[in-house]
Amino acid sequence: MFDKQYIKENEELLRNSIVEEAYECLKTPYHVLGQVKGVGLDCMTLLIQVYSRVNLVNWFKAPHYSPDFYKHKSTEDYLNGLSMYGKPSIEYKKGNILLYKMGRVIGHSAIIVDYPTIIHSVTGKGCILDNAHQKFLKKRENCIFSFWRDK
Repeated sequence: MFDKQYIKENEELLRNSIVEEAYECLKTPYHVLGQVKGVGLDCMTLLIQVYSRVNLVNWFKAPHYSPDFYKHKSTEDYLNGLSMYGKPSIEYKKGNILLYKMGRVIGHSAIIVDYPTIIHSVTGKGCILDNAHQKFLKKRENCIFSFWRDK
C-alpha cells in the first residue's frame, strides 16, 4: 500500500489507474461477496478489487453480509467501513466513489469514470459502465468518498 505522501503527490496517475482497473472489471458477473475479477464481484468487492490493485488499500476479505442488509439495518456499516480509507467529498472526480442509499442505509457504490459515467456491479448485470443520472440511481445518490482532500 502506498504511503500518504505518494498518494498525495501522484493523484492524477492514481485516479487514472483506478479507472483503468475498473474498466478491467467490466463484464465480471455479479456475485455476492465474490472477490475475483472475471469470475464474480459485487459493488463492495469491486471497490476492494480496484483500490487494492492500485495499492491504495491492502486487499482484504470482505466481511460477510446479507445481500439485502440495507433493508433490515439502521447502522451505516458500509459507510463506516469506507471511512477507514477515504473521506467525504463534494467532487465528482474520476476515481472517487459514489454511495447510494438503498432502503435505510448506504447499500450501493460506484466508481466515477467521468461523471456521470460510472462503473458498478449490479445484480443480474454484473460490472457495467452506466450513467449516474438515470432516475433509479440519481434519486438514491447520497454522498461521495475520496482518497484525496477536495481542492
